[in-house]
Amino acid sequence: MHIQIQYFDRWRLMIIALFIGTFMVLYTGPDGFGDAIRDWEFYKAAGPSCLVAYMVLKLVSASFKQLDASHPWYAVPFVRSALQLYHGVIIPSLVLLGFYTIYFIERNEPTIIPEYYDIDYPFAIAMVVAINLIYLSYFLQKTADARRAVQIWWKAQRARAAGESTGQLATWHRPKELMAGTTAFLLSKKSEVRPVRKRGRPVRGILAHVDRAKFQQETNLEIACYDNRGLKEAVWEYRMDGTREFNMAISMMDLYELLDRNQFFEYDQFKLVNRDAIAEPYKNGHYWYLPLKMAFEEEGHFRSIVLKVTKRRRKAFEAWWFGESTESD
Repeated sequence: MHIQIQYFDRWRLMIIALFIGTFMVLYTGPDGFGDAIRDWEFYKAAGPSCLVAYMVLKLVSASFKQLDASHPWYAVPFVRSALQLYHGVIIPSLVLLGFYTIYFIERNEPTIIPEYYDIDYPFAIAMVVAINLIYLSYFLQKTADARRAVQIWWKAQRARAAGESTGQLATWHRPKELMAGTTAFLLSKKSEVRPVRKRGRPVRGILAHVDRAKFQQETNLEIACYDNRGLKEAVWEYRMDGTREFNMAISMMDLYELLDRNQFFEYDQFKLVNRDAIAEPYKNGHYWYLPLKMAFEEEGHFRSIVLKVTKRRRKAFEAWWFGESTESD
């Protein structure tokens, strides 16, 4: 199972590195924070410490993002664990080792190196392991619903192959029409077109296989809203009939290229809603709220959904809702 997510850690890495670097200096120093911030030597030590903390965090972050694409956790768990240990723990630990060796030699304090290896280095390795576990827990949290949806889909496929009926499954558990091939997961056959070549090279990606006009016609009628829930190469589809599906064939970036933007509005980052699915928008303070016409079944319970337009998209929503008309209006 190949599920990628967005970690949104670009600016968080700097903040966490600042905290870790400062903590490491205070942890190894004799003074408290109140006394240390008045000492210039504290800043001379905290600067390199924050820098190496950021380098280590970047290495861990890069290892997760690259291995999520090449060695997914759910597909090859043992191989992924070994590779994650190597790229996410061993290599960053060696970077720490080399950095502080050079740092103490440059400061003409090579005698501190053995003390650092005995006292501080094991603690630094423990922090590297903890960072890896935090990334892993975030991944598992973000992919929990998607994993369940894919497992239900595979169960339905096995039942179909065995000649069993899928009628006992809940409505949104039943698979839709599928194209052949793994990259066409949950994409309707009606939108399929033959890929063409451009400048002698084969066209790649889902955009090359979808007729944009037909795709817009179908989604305008069938899809209430999209939500990527932090996923990178997949989306959740909430449909007009009150069902929902996990779609691994398309990403939010693809939807930006394919959807009719007069019909679909991005009310929040990586979240899109269909004009025809909105019952009656209402405003509360600086925010617009969009109640949907249909209720959705999740884990055996039906619930109504009210979407919230972010403050910075308020003006754009007002122009979209009140100032532009569509054929469906």
